[in-house]
Amino acid sequence: MSMAAGASDVWRIITDTSLWPEWGPSVVDVQCSDRFILSGSKGAVKTVMGLSLAFTITSLKKEREWRWAVGGIDATGHRIIPINDDCCMLFFDMPIWAIPYSIICLVALDRIRKLVNSKKEF
Repeated sequence: MSMAAGASDVWRIITDTSLWPEWGPSVVDVQCSDRFILSGSKGAVKTVMGLSLAFTITSLKKEREWRWAVGGIDATGHRIIPINDDCCMLFFDMPIWAIPYSIICLVALDRIRKLVNSKKEF
């Protein structure tokens, strides 16, 4: 999805664990010692179903991509492609078995776009 913001602004939103409940439809709370994730960051997400699932950031390329495992299972990747200083594309990558989760990801992308457009202070 196209974002009317630079890659660094979008990166700040998607790596700030305090914002995950704002844009992640399945996330209601996050426990992580790192507010901004790093490679190897660990924590737990509480889901809308009331489950608390451990997560680990399995890879991170600053301002480009991060991937995680949730509940010990490789989950979504979050990838940014810069277009210019004021525009980038944001994609969520997922394993083929998680294709039904793409609906949730579309909602998340729209919420991130709205956060970016709101010019909210982060």
